[in-house]
Amino acid sequence: MLRLTILLASAVAASPVAAQRSDIMPTKAPTHPDFSGTWIMDVSSLNAQTASMVSPSTLLITQVGSLLTLRTTSTTSTEEQSETVPYQLDAVRTDTLMQAGVATERTFSASWDGSVLVADLRLVSRGKTVRVVASTRSTPAVRC
Repeated sequence: MLRLTILLASAVAASPVAAQRSDIMPTKAPTHPDFSGTWIMDVSSLNAQTASMVSPSTLLITQVGSLLTLRTTSTTSTEEQSETVPYQLDAVRTDTLMQAGVATERTFSASWDGSVLVADLRLVSRGKTVRVVASTRSTPAVRC
């Protein structure tokens, strides 16, 4: 019983010291990669069938704190289309897209797991669901 009392007393006595030490040595917040920049799709890296279905596009990313803004510009033989969408990291965004009279519900979430950005995109259209989950550990190398 005496040993248990000494052990508990030691633990209690050590607690304030540990708290004081954490004040002396503050923990560093995790650093997150900055994806800001202009990204150009490399269509030449796709196989011929896939490349024929994809319009060349440019992605302009602006990242300020936990707000990631994506401006996508794609060019077809007849027109240029742009869309700007802000994404709040550590939040969920849901909206509806209309293309050729078909509604598609888009749900996007992204959050940091340490220095890893984990993105989850879900598309629901005509009763069918497509889900893509991706993560990255650092800024990709192909950036303009």
